[in-house]
Amino acid sequence: MREKRGMMPALALALALALAASASAAVMELGSVRMAVPEGWITQTQGPVSAALAPDQSRGVTVIVVPAQGQDAKSLAEAGARAVNGTNLRAEGEAWMFSFDQNGQKGSMLVRVDRDQAMVITLIGEGADVLDTALSVELR
Repeated sequence: MREKRGMMPALALALALALAASASAAVMELGSVRMAVPEGWITQTQGPVSAALAPDQSRGVTVIVVPAQGQDAKSLAEAGARAVNGTNLRAEGEAWMFSFDQNGQKGSMLVRVDRDQAMVITLIGEGADVLDTALSVELR
């Protein structure tokens, strides 16, 4: 019984932290996509490109939506990785992701296809908020 009592505060703390993390992002509609944007981040949409950036612009997520033209996420990610000398191509659920380093700017790209539309999601900088924002992107 003592072991169960010790677990309750830890479980309550974990639940409180999870709720706090989910409360710090608001789902926003930006152009043709919807994403959970961390509180205080700046958003912008221009044509097929939507962006969410940290206030200091040290990290963020950009999304471009283009016709997939019958290609799947893996094929598009492979082509993108080749174009920017990307590394570490890997599946991320139904999406494909790779890392890149362009002129000292490190980041990752996540490619997802939905309804014959390709979402090319660029992650700039590192952190759970960047990955969570990128993984939340979906077509409207």
